[in-house]
Amino acid sequence: MIKDIVKFSAKLRENEIPASIRSTELACKAAPLINKNNGNLQEALAAIYLKDQRYRKKI
Repeated sequence: MIKDIVKFSAKLRENEIPASIRSTELACKAAPLINKNNGNLQEALAAIYLKDQRYRKKI
């Protein structure tokens, strides 16, 4: 899962969406908890990474 999140962060940066190391670290910690509780991983990652909702259109 960690490798996937790191790749996702890189893809965000390629698309000019800021993805800091701190956000990536938080996503790596949160993803297993979200999956374990049957949460919506896509929405959780959007909450972590997207500081400006206008970026949501790029994803």
